[in-house]
Amino acid sequence: MSQINIHEIAERICEKLRGFGHRRDTVDDNFNETIRIALDIQSHGSMKITPYEIDNFIIRAQERVLSGEISAHRFANLRKVALRLIEFIETGDLVWKVHSRGHRKYPISIESEKIIAEYLSTLSSLCKKSKNRAEECCRLHLHWLEKHRKKLLQVTTDILKRYIVSSAERYSFTTVRAILSSLRRFYSHLEVRGLTKSDFRLILSSKVPPERKIKPALSRVEVSTVLNSINRTTAIGSRNYAILLLAAMTGLRAADILRLKLTDIDWRHGEIRIIQIKTKTPLTLPLTTEIGEAIKEYILKFRPNSDATEVFLKANAPYTGFTASGSIASMYESHFKAAGLQRLAGDGRSFHSLRRSMGLNMIVSNVPMTTAAQVLGQRNLSSTQQYISLNSTHLKECALDFSDIPLASRADNESTKPICNYHYVFSSEDLKDCALTFVGIELAEAVRW
Repeated sequence: MSQINIHEIAERICEKLRGFGHRRDTVDDNFNETIRIALDIQSHGSMKITPYEIDNFIIRAQERVLSGEISAHRFANLRKVALRLIEFIETGDLVWKVHSRGHRKYPISIESEKIIAEYLSTLSSLCKKSKNRAEECCRLHLHWLEKHRKKLLQVTTDILKRYIVSSAERYSFTTVRAILSSLRRFYSHLEVRGLTKSDFRLILSSKVPPERKIKPALSRVEVSTVLNSINRTTAIGSRNYAILLLAAMTGLRAADILRLKLTDIDWRHGEIRIIQIKTKTPLTLPLTTEIGEAIKEYILKFRPNSDATEVFLKANAPYTGFTASGSIASMYESHFKAAGLQRLAGDGRSFHSLRRSMGLNMIVSNVPMTTAAQVLGQRNLSSTQQYISLNSTHLKECALDFSDIPLASRADNESTKPICNYHYVFSSEDLKDCALTFVGIELAEAVRW
């Protein structure tokens, strides 16, 4: 393809992007990257820019990421431009779509992408969330193998042991258990396809101890600090304030907030009615005055004109709803930091902590657990019971009072036998002396929730 032809194609793609409402710098970057892709293909001996050659360019770009030559963010942009170029060459047109940015953090080769795609096609019985989890686990593993220059046929038990140990050092027990479960199914598929020497079921069936963790909730002061730090006079600030206020006062999950539609709000009766993304069950919540005012201000003053049905839209054209809950997590993190609050990785003070705060506040306010479960849209009371563990105010009332128990002091009476004889090896009689007796102790009545 001649130099003038590639310029014409690049310009026609840019015209389409302008029609989609992309910013000028985005359009200019797309033009420049298209020319760079063409020059790279020509430098590798091809005078034609075909989808096959563009695929090879993507493979070379992935290898540059693995070698550290370019960043994962840079690769994601190159890949997106390359996919647009392929679409235009094959169809002569460009249709608006949200191009996947690929996995910027864990890119893998095209060959590995095809293996994962073929494997996922066999998981038709799984729900979308389970498929996504399986894909992430397999992708993470293949990325690790490629980073260590290992092919699937070269995988051994020792290599898998190294991978499991490295995963255990980085992730929680729950995540490691999910990784092992996904890899068992994945390697079973690979063995049938002849892509590995074994299914490695023995090593991948390693037992991982269960992890029980009570994650904290934000205090009311912290929630107020985050909300008050938002500049509500801007479009983004008004939108983000309404989102965070909705999460803090209703306990809605991120996925439900981002997919909240204009028709889900009943302004006349003051209700929010949705079908929960996670549980697929209906949920009706009151539209309080404060929430209603925040949403109304965003819709009437700042929400872009768009055919999108979602309440909350992206700030940049084309104005569409959000496609991933990670968007709201990033937005929350920025306001959390701007409020002067600090958090550490894995400390539980994520966006979901707003939901835990809502649950805790209801329990502290003596709202029945069944009512709290209904408000939070939880089908199982065991999910709601975690908020009791966070309720330090009422838990203190459950503590035993030992003030009326007389304790003998060795200082008062040297002849008094000590409570416990400290030997390196305890006899049964010694252990009996160590035991506390609760005879005659009246236990305070447990607090009623």
